[in-house]
Amino acid sequence: MGYSSVWPERRAVNPRVGGSNPPTPARKEISMAYQMKTKIVTATIIKVDYSEVEKAINEHYGFNDYSLASAEEISNGVSLEWDIDGEVDDYAAKEVANRTESYYTRAYMNDLARQGIIPTGTYLIDVSW
Repeated sequence: MGYSSVWPERRAVNPRVGGSNPPTPARKEISMAYQMKTKIVTATIIKVDYSEVEKAINEHYGFNDYSLASAEEISNGVSLEWDIDGEVDDYAAKEVANRTESYYTRAYMNDLARQGIIPTGTYLIDVSW
């Protein structure tokens, strides 16, 4: 007995009781209009490995061994999604100017974008070693 995309009402035998189960309600086909109510967004993402971010920060700001994982206190197997728009607020600008290494990866990336070294956009940074 095969089943189509619209299942008819059917009864199944329950071997423990020796009778049949109540009927299974008929399954209705789900229309494409219903399925597409979920909003789908197409976006451009700049995907980069964490080591490339570290390399850019080390080279441009003169750090010896900047570590994104240490600075952001994250572990292996994490992906970060950041919007880099090239804007650096006053507090972050002071930290960038003072070359503070902790917690400011996003500020460094925004500063690099402001200077035209990296493009602005949404970054997906894969941290995996």
